[in-house]
Amino acid sequence: MRVVVIEDSRTQAQQLAGVLTREGFAVTICRDGESGLAACLADPPAVVISDIVMPGIDGFEVCRQLKSAEATRAVPVMLLTSLADPTDVVRALAAGADNFLSKPYDAAQLIARVRRLVERPHDHGGPPTVEVRGQSFEILSRPAQVLDVLVSSLEAVTARNAELEQSRALAEGALATAERRAQQLRGLADASLAINSAGSLDAALRVVTEEARRLVDAHQAVTSLLAAPDWSDAVSTVSVSEAYAEHHASSQRPDETGYCAAVVESRRPLRVERVTLELHPAWRASTEGRPPRRGWLGAPLVGRDGATLGLIHLCDRRDGDFSESDEAVLAQLAQTASVAIENARLYEQTQRAVQVRDEVVAVVSHDLRNPLNALIMAATMAEQRADDGALVRARLAVIRRSAERMNRLIGDLLDVTRIDSGNLVLERERLSVASLVDEAVQAQRALAESRGLTLRAEVPRGISPIEGDRDRLFQVFANLMGNAVKFTPSGGTIVVSASPVDGRVRFAVADTGPGIPPEYLPHVFDRFWQDRRTAGQGTGLGLSIVKGITEAHGGEVGVESVQGEGSTFTFTLPGA
Repeated sequence: MRVVVIEDSRTQAQQLAGVLTREGFAVTICRDGESGLAACLADPPAVVISDIVMPGIDGFEVCRQLKSAEATRAVPVMLLTSLADPTDVVRALAAGADNFLSKPYDAAQLIARVRRLVERPHDHGGPPTVEVRGQSFEILSRPAQVLDVLVSSLEAVTARNAELEQSRALAEGALATAERRAQQLRGLADASLAINSAGSLDAALRVVTEEARRLVDAHQAVTSLLAAPDWSDAVSTVSVSEAYAEHHASSQRPDETGYCAAVVESRRPLRVERVTLELHPAWRASTEGRPPRRGWLGAPLVGRDGATLGLIHLCDRRDGDFSESDEAVLAQLAQTASVAIENARLYEQTQRAVQVRDEVVAVVSHDLRNPLNALIMAATMAEQRADDGALVRARLAVIRRSAERMNRLIGDLLDVTRIDSGNLVLERERLSVASLVDEAVQAQRALAESRGLTLRAEVPRGISPIEGDRDRLFQVFANLMGNAVKFTPSGGTIVVSASPVDGRVRFAVADTGPGIPPEYLPHVFDRFWQDRRTAGQGTGLGLSIVKGITEAHGGEVGVESVQGEGSTFTFTLPGA
């Protein structure tokens, strides 16, 4: 038996022909409705299977013309349809179609329906019969009733199919979300290991930022640590995708939208969709020169004591807006990062403490050993020459000077300890600036003149008084003038001055010594730091103590120097 297949798709036509051929049918393939009609009229087949949507005349028109022609009126016609709309079925019946099958079709079902069409008895005027699942049924209802039932059933099936499709889509979406969530959780576990394995604070921040961007699949991530509430000393670590690499530097600029501040103040995550972000008045200004901000997500970094350390914030998710799952993942990562950051800080503090301890031990062992050796030697010589009064007196003077040097070193170490612990006690009183400077200069004049130096004070009349601890400020002057005397060659000049500056008083000690190389200037107030050219001429604590005492008074220190011309050390104190 021959079957004519009318199908414009070469692939589907060959697939359909293959199914029919394997079941013993001869197949003629026609690629459009016109050639299909011609083939059927020329040699009527046993069955016609036609697609509906084709170039030229469609399947409905092919069926209608076949049923109108005397030669092909009795040829069964099966239309292939998606069954997406009940109207298609009604149009197929109106055109005279004998059956229809939805795409994609089941091969066994297709063959079964073709065989039923071939074997269907001719209509002898009695009630029609149909077979369903192996059982025959005689249909007594009128055609209109049958059609109404079929269309109603089809509508119900179509609606149910739509519900199933919607449920399937929801299930697939839920499954995709669950898979992504599981992937994020696995990534979160890996990120936690990587963060906790970081060897330093900087390394931990880099890992946190990279992992945040990777886990949430965003184009840019920034981790900011706060040193001050006004963000003035915020330290930011940035990670951007390759597409945004050119914007790496601009991503470190302060946030003008206020979202970062909101996260820090509330200590809660914040998620902003792209539409909301674009309505923000500062959005356009904040994106100028930066990557586009297609959505924003931030989570706070909170320490063990509840204090806010900073935040992690992301911009521009690769696919759509940031989700609740993204927010939860970032919040969990922020918790892990907070612990790691605090641990890294504690480790670095411990390392610094160990370094300071070693430096103190080295200084104490060196600077105490020298006067102690001198003391022992002088005492031994005095003991051996007890009958020589002049020698004994000279050795006793050495013992006294050595003991005084040891006492000064111990005092300096105690001062450093008090400054570090915040226990430096100040006995404040109202002080005349002119008197303070004059007394400090007079105390050092004899030492300066013994070195061949000129020491003078320059204080303008009428300068406002200050409040401070007289003894501690004398200690500051003594350290600064002592250094100037020590390093200024004979014939040089040291000037101690004071001047009003914006309601404060700026004190300065200027010398005509060799000056300090520019690369050394940032370190001169560091504890134990010494110029390699003059190492061994002190403990390296004097300027550190100057800074500590000045800052305890609410002031600040500074230094300017030109090699070959001299140095000027300053400290500025609030007015009374």
